[in-house]
This record gives sequence, C-alpha cells and structure tokens, in this order.
Amino acid sequence: MKRFLLVVVAAIFALQASAQVVEKVPPKLRIGIKAGVNYHSNDFIGEKFTFADIKPGTGFLVGLQADLKFKRFGIHPELLYSYIAMESEVPHATHRSDVKVSKIDLPVLFEYEVFGFLNLQVGPTFSLYTATGGECSWWNDAKEAVTAKWDFRRPPVGIAAGADARIWKFNIAARYYKYFGKGEFDGVVSGKSSMKGFQFSVGYYF
Repeated sequence: MKRFLLVVVAAIFALQASAQVVEKVPPKLRIGIKAGVNYHSNDFIGEKFTFADIKPGTGFLVGLQADLKFKRFGIHPELLYSYIAMESEVPHATHRSDVKVSKIDLPVLFEYEVFGFLNLQVGPTFSLYTATGGECSWWNDAKEAVTAKWDFRRPPVGIAAGADARIWKFNIAARYYKYFGKGEFDGVVSGKSSMKGFQFSVGYYF
C-alpha cells in the first residue's frame, strides 16, 4: 500500500509539472498500435513442496497505445492483451505442464523526454486476468494418478518503468514491471509467488 501511495504522489507531481507548460504549448495527442514479447518470472514458494517450482515464461503482447505530450512531459496510457506460458516442475509429476495465463493490462505511465527521441516512463499498471489454463498429472501419496487444472489468483496493481525511443511514427520500448503483493497458484501444487518481468515492444502511431 505504501508503494502504491508513492506512485500516486509521483503522478501528482508529474501532472503539476505538465500543467505548468500547458498554457505555453498546446498538448499533442497521438494514438497507435504496438506488439511485442513478455518475459515473466516468479519467485514461487510452494505450501507443501518447497522445492516445487514454476519456471519463468515468455509470451506476447498486442494492443493500443496513446501519447498526450505537454512539451517534454506527457501521459502514456496503453490497453494491451498479454499471453504468457510458464512451465511447472512438480515432485512425482508424470509430465511437466505449462501454466498459461491471459490478461488485459492497462498501464498509465508518466513520461519525460530526455532527448529529442528518448522518453523515460514510470507509473502504475492495472491488470485483469481473463483466463488461466494448463493441467498436470502426478502420483499422490496413495500412488493414485491425479490430474489437476491450474487456478491463479493475482494482485491487480503493480508498477512499471522503462524507456521509449521514437523515430518518425515508430517507437521501440523496453519496460520492467512488478506487481504489489503475491499471486496465488492452486492446482498441481499450491503456493504464492512474487511476480515481475520485462516487456519489449515495437509500435506505430497513426
């Protein structure tokens, strides 16, 4: 909660700085599309099997982006669909399985133009997880074959920070994100995970 309040305070200062230049320079709005790749990692701790693991995974993202600039300051919201597949490693499992996660991301980033083409960005990111897939079979203590599907309860708010380079109508972005709190995995094993990752994307403004 403290970290979220820090994000809000930083956002207020960014808006105040932007407001100081609104009278001199009219805001410039651009809308575009973007696509890229996700690298998602988990610090997973199982409740029963402490040596069970959910490996880092990769996926893709695609969606819309907008940019509202006040001279060097700006606001950069996005609406993204993200898909990530992570591999589980469970004791006594008859085979490994992927934990497949689909989500809608809404980052609202405040940016500052360092050079003519390079922007630094930071702000909150909100996520709505739409689906969790994947299942695995393993032998329980009674030597019975058991199959379970994954369920994933997760924190909806995090923070994102990165850089965005722009050349003509194209932009290339690299970003780090981390969710507040811990997500809960339930299925083959149960446990909690601190989630974070990187995103690399290419976009185009109309």
